[in-house]
Amino acid sequence: MYVTRPLSMYKKFPAALQSPPPEGPNSGILNKNLKTSYTTSTGSTSSTSYNKVVFIPVLNQPLSSNLYYAIQPRGSHIGEAFESSTEEDKATGCFCSFVSDVNPQPFDPKNHFQQFEIIPKRRRGYFTAKSVNPDSYPPTFLRRKGWNLVTKTAHNLELQEAPGLDMELRSRLSDFDSFSLSNKQSSKPVIVGKWYIPFIFIKEGTLKDQMTRSMYYETTLEQRWEQIFECDNNNGHNKDNVVVVDVSIETEVVSLFGGDQKETTVMMSDHDHHERRVVDGVMWFKSSRSEVGLRSEIIERMNWEEDRFGWVRGNERQVSVKREEQFGGVHGWKKFGCYVLVERFVLKRMNGSLLLTYDFKHTHHIRSKWE
Repeated sequence: MYVTRPLSMYKKFPAALQSPPPEGPNSGILNKNLKTSYTTSTGSTSSTSYNKVVFIPVLNQPLSSNLYYAIQPRGSHIGEAFESSTEEDKATGCFCSFVSDVNPQPFDPKNHFQQFEIIPKRRRGYFTAKSVNPDSYPPTFLRRKGWNLVTKTAHNLELQEAPGLDMELRSRLSDFDSFSLSNKQSSKPVIVGKWYIPFIFIKEGTLKDQMTRSMYYETTLEQRWEQIFECDNNNGHNKDNVVVVDVSIETEVVSLFGGDQKETTVMMSDHDHHERRVVDGVMWFKSSRSEVGLRSEIIERMNWEEDRFGWVRGNERQVSVKREEQFGGVHGWKKFGCYVLVERFVLKRMNGSLLLTYDFKHTHHIRSKWE
């Protein structure tokens, strides 16, 4: 998951370019989308060729590494990753052999042939590139020397501030006293983190649709208290003012949202008719109405974030919560509610529509209310 940083910060603190992405696996720092240009001259005439490309920083690298994935933004290979050629891809002409570019391929973050180092030339503003994988050759438009960059931000690519996780706010927990038992079954969510996820890590419809509609997905982490049990006092007949809580809850719940924004819950239990499966490094969540895939890198990061906050995975998706609560007040009570802390990752398209929510229920944070 990627954070954003203002350009002014790097101008003021150039050493920040050397800093690694925020802590945690599969992190990155986003910057501009770019277009390369290359000018050739013959006598008094010149011509400039342009290649549109989406550069996405390689995961787990500081910006100073200049390592990028290069994505084809148009044509029959739209949304696929440019890839380096090898010696085996060389072709033979009349008098010599030459490197033959290979077609872009489906994105794979573990494929070093799809990672390129952008190298500044001595002439300021000009670049070349080399493959991360030794003895391989980037596509022609990247490996030739002396191309420059033109930045362009499309209307659907206006990224807002995404600072990552607010550790201090998260540790406070959502305010348990801010809502009434009578009026709400859960508290108002509090955003404790924000990132962006490039479309190459999410499977939704076709690549062409994604590049047109949402090249990035806004991702927030919310906290809230969710009710898992409630009861009334039954006219004061509860013995010794004691309430027994005995419920089973799902520790993980994924909800998908289609084009009509109607919610479909994907229960994670094996017995449920909704399902999830892993294919080629992508975890697919499927319901009767829709299907969304998240690359394993995103799932790993979400799980890491929750594990370090105390979430207990357990051997079963469902966890039993059993406890006795005794009212300690003086004037009696009418209603009782028991709540669990829920952390929810919310993924939205760039137009603001919901794609998916992923809930982690922290059963080590249980609280009760009396009214």
